[in-house]
Amino acid sequence: MNAESKRLTLPEITSLCAQYHQDTLAACVAKHVLATVTDAEIRSLFAFSLELSKKAY
Repeated sequence: MNAESKRLTLPEITSLCAQYHQDTLAACVAKHVLATVTDAEIRSLFAFSLELSKKAY
């Protein structure tokens, strides 16, 4: 079996899809918190979180 004929299994596809959903949700939550939070310490934590999620893409 060569490298071109290998396919992902259903659990692998499911895992990739779930990871994508988790990453997208985390970025959306961070953006929402940054738009609404007033505490500077919390804002800096979510800004850092959002920057990490942007690096992953």
